[in-house]
Amino acid sequence: MGIIVRQSIKSVIITYLGVAIGYVSVLFLQPFVLKPEQIGLFRVLTDAALILAFFAQLGLPNVAVKFFPYFKDTKSHHHGFLPLLIATPIIGIIVFGLLIYFFEENIISLFIDNSPLFVDYFLMIIPLGAMSVYFNILESYAKVNLRIVVPNLLRQIVTKLLFIFILLLYFFQKIDFTVMVYLFIINHLLVIILFWFYIVQQGWIYLKTDFKFLGQYLGRIVDYGLFSIIGGMTMIVFFKIDVLMLSAMDSLANTGIYSIAFFIATVIEMPKRMLGQIASPIVSSALKDKDFVKVNDLYVKTSINQLITSGFLFILIWVNIDNLFYFIPKTEIYSIGKYVVLFVAIGKLIDIATGINDQIISNSAYYRFGVYVMLVLLPFTIVMNYYLIPVYSITGAAAGTAISLLLFNLVKLLFIWKKFNMQPFTVKTVIFLVLVTVAFIVGATIPNIPNPM
Repeated sequence: MGIIVRQSIKSVIITYLGVAIGYVSVLFLQPFVLKPEQIGLFRVLTDAALILAFFAQLGLPNVAVKFFPYFKDTKSHHHGFLPLLIATPIIGIIVFGLLIYFFEENIISLFIDNSPLFVDYFLMIIPLGAMSVYFNILESYAKVNLRIVVPNLLRQIVTKLLFIFILLLYFFQKIDFTVMVYLFIINHLLVIILFWFYIVQQGWIYLKTDFKFLGQYLGRIVDYGLFSIIGGMTMIVFFKIDVLMLSAMDSLANTGIYSIAFFIATVIEMPKRMLGQIASPIVSSALKDKDFVKVNDLYVKTSINQLITSGFLFILIWVNIDNLFYFIPKTEIYSIGKYVVLFVAIGKLIDIATGINDQIISNSAYYRFGVYVMLVLLPFTIVMNYYLIPVYSITGAAAGTAISLLLFNLVKLLFIWKKFNMQPFTVKTVIFLVLVTVAFIVGATIPNIPNPM
């Protein structure tokens, strides 16, 4: 666990520094500088671009984690693994970019009534999606080399600081809103350039491809990649459908309010993101070597450690939720997202408690199962949001997210228990649940103080 601990601790520090910067940006500057519908636009553009990226990257980030242990050999330049990762997504970007361009009118017809601002900038998702593809690719390559600190530094701090700079330019009327959107895209391009310089500096650039060696695994890579495309696409839609359906069925302004509340809730899942990033290649190697004892040890430890950190963060947030909203500009507008925070946080806590179940399934011989589960649950999630959003608006979208996460993780938990005879819960889990309940009761009984600070 040495490398996991070192990389995770550094990444958690960077991530929570990023959260602090995110607080300034998302919970103060954006509500102060932008209208709710403008905040919603940036959220929808980002999520739509992520969906495009999961199509266009052709499953390669998952392929990198799954197959790098077979290619790893510095003497042979990893048999040309990096050129495979860099060149292949070009095909996906061109194909899916053209599909979006030619079906533009059909897609924007879904948003034109409730989110006309998104329609004005719809095509921006193509360059933004392409940049998401290559950031994901480079991040996966860093991950298999057991380095997640710099990728997180770029994603969590550099990107956010640059966006704050763009916000300030707009606030002081140095640029108009259209230029701001273009700079938002250039921001992501600059981060990719910095990422590439980091990889060069690490000496990881191997551009000679060993086609003979690649041919031995090509069939398996294509098979795994195809399922990763379907699984990745389904998963990203699964987790982003709430925002897209809100913007189409409700309004871009409410999408902006939802985004602010969602940001508050997702603070609790940062430890899971960091541990998952560094644990995934280790799980892949352990499963390749059939070292199930090591996998089970990681499964249990990641579950309890994540649950402890995230559980107490959940209490701190919910006990102070009214105070948190007090410090957000235009409180009367954004405080209606209070119960979005509650439902999304509960869903995330359920996801966190089940540890590295995604990494175990996706890197095992049963990787197809994850795809099948997503394909079954996605229509259920869409239908649930279809009925909840018109009635309960942003709270309905949040409740749909929580229910979906509960079902998704319950199925994965039972599957791993059946196939690997593993489950992440121990007596420590029960003790923690007792402690967190007591802490919640104590926190809830603290009387309201007029000064929110």
